[in-house]
Amino acid sequence: MHAAGAPDLLQPAFRLQVPEGMATGRVTLRARTEDPRVASVVWTLDGVTRRAARPEFSAAFDVGPIPQEKRVVAIALDESRQALYQQEAILNPGERFVSVEILSPFDGQTVSGPVSVLVRARVPAGDAIESLAIQTGDEPSPLAGEGALRSAVVNVSDRTTPISAFLNTASGRHAEKTVVLNGRGLVATSEAHIVEQVVGVYRGNEPLEGLSAEDFSVRDADGPCEIREVKLLRDTPLAVGLLIDTSQSLMYMDALKQATANLFIERTLKNRDQAFLLRFGPAVVRLVDWTRSRDALRQSVLALEDDPVPGTLLNQAVIRGLYQFQGNQGARAMLLITDGNAYDEDVPESAALAYARQSGVKIYTLALPWTGLSLVRVREKDEDGTTRERYQEIPVEQPPNLKVLERFAQATGGRMYPVKKAADLPRFYEEIERDIRTQYLVSYLPNAKRTGSFHGVEIRTRRGRVQTSPGFFY
Repeated sequence: MHAAGAPDLLQPAFRLQVPEGMATGRVTLRARTEDPRVASVVWTLDGVTRRAARPEFSAAFDVGPIPQEKRVVAIALDESRQALYQQEAILNPGERFVSVEILSPFDGQTVSGPVSVLVRARVPAGDAIESLAIQTGDEPSPLAGEGALRSAVVNVSDRTTPISAFLNTASGRHAEKTVVLNGRGLVATSEAHIVEQVVGVYRGNEPLEGLSAEDFSVRDADGPCEIREVKLLRDTPLAVGLLIDTSQSLMYMDALKQATANLFIERTLKNRDQAFLLRFGPAVVRLVDWTRSRDALRQSVLALEDDPVPGTLLNQAVIRGLYQFQGNQGARAMLLITDGNAYDEDVPESAALAYARQSGVKIYTLALPWTGLSLVRVREKDEDGTTRERYQEIPVEQPPNLKVLERFAQATGGRMYPVKKAADLPRFYEEIERDIRTQYLVSYLPNAKRTGSFHGVEIRTRRGRVQTSPGFFY
C-alpha cells in the first residue's frame, strides 16, 4: 500500500453538492463531474427516486418541516445506463455528526490491480481527527496527510474484496465505513445500531440513584431489547444547550442572567462537559458554539440585552437548538428559558414538538412571567372641578404559557419550572442540576431494522417511575 500525498488537491471524480446545514422544506441536490461519460444521475432519498440530466444533474425533494437525518444516494450512469460512480451523503447530519466516507471506489464496483481509494472524514467543531486508517487485509494502515480528504493506492484482486475505513477523533468518538468490491449481489453487514437514551427514575419526586442494568428493561414494537450498559450521568460527560428568550416583555431578566451565569454554568457544568448558547426573539442567534469554556458562556449570558423589536420565534428556536445535538448520542439536556409565547413566527408548535419527541434530548423549561400593557380607565378632575375620564396603558404582569412549556418537557422526559418570583431561580437551578446528574444513560440494541422513521420504546424499572422520551429516530 502506498499513501498518496497532497490531500488538499484531491477531488473525487463524482461529487455531490448537498446542503451542509439544517435543511427543511424543498431542497435541491446537485452533482458535479468532469467525466464526459456521465449522461445522467439517479437520486434516491426516502425511497423516492428521480433522474437528473446535465449540466447540474439537479433534483428537488420536499424533506418536510423538521430537519430529520436522511441518507442521499446518487448513482452516475452512462448513455447505456451502466453505473460509473456512486456516492452517498447525509442530509441534516447535525452539528455533532462524525463520519468517514469512502468516496471511491464505490460499493459493488468491479476493479482489480492498483486502485486509488479516496476517503473523507467529518468531525464537528471542537473535535479533530486523531487517526484515519484503511484496511484491506488483516491490519488497518494509517492514511497519511493532514486534511479531511486523504487517499491511498491499494492492490485489489479480482475476487470479492472488502475495504474498510476507520476514524478516531480526539474526543474519543469513532466511525467506520466498508465497501465490498467485485461482489455484486452481496450485501455488507453493518455495525449494530446502539441507542443511548437519557432516563430518569423517581420515587415520588425524588430521583433514585444506585441502579444498574439489571434494574431496567427495554421493549420496542418487536419485543425486548438487549441492554448493553447503564451509567449514571454524574460520571459521564454532558452536552447542554442554553436557549434564552430575549424578548422585550420578559420579567426577572437581570436576576435570570446572574443565576444562569453564576449558578447553573459555574456549578452544573464540569470540566469535561460541553455547552452552547442561543438567544431568540424576532430572530434566532447562536452566540456561543459548542465549548468547554465556562467563562465564554458566562460572559455571553451576562451581556444579553432585550431585543429592540417585538417577535418571539419560540418554535424555530427549539428546532435550531435541538439540531445542535443531532449526530451525537450520549448524555444531553437543553434548558429553555422563555414565557412560552410564540409571536410572529411561521413554524407551528406541532413541528417543534414532533422534532423534540424524536431528538432524545431532555428539555428543562424555566417559565418566566411577562409584562403586558393593559388599558385602564382613569378618572381625573380638571381645574374647574369637572370629572373627566381617559384611558391609559399600564404594565401588568402576565403568567407564562405553562401548557406549551409543559408539552415540550413531557415530550422529552424533562421537567417544567414555573418562576413566580426572582428568588425562585436559585432553587430551580439546584433542582435542575440534581435532576440532570441523577439521570441514567441507558444503552441498548433495538430490534428496529427500518431506517428513516421514529421507533417507539418503553423503558421500565420496578424500582420507581421512569421519565424519558418515548423513543428514538433512526
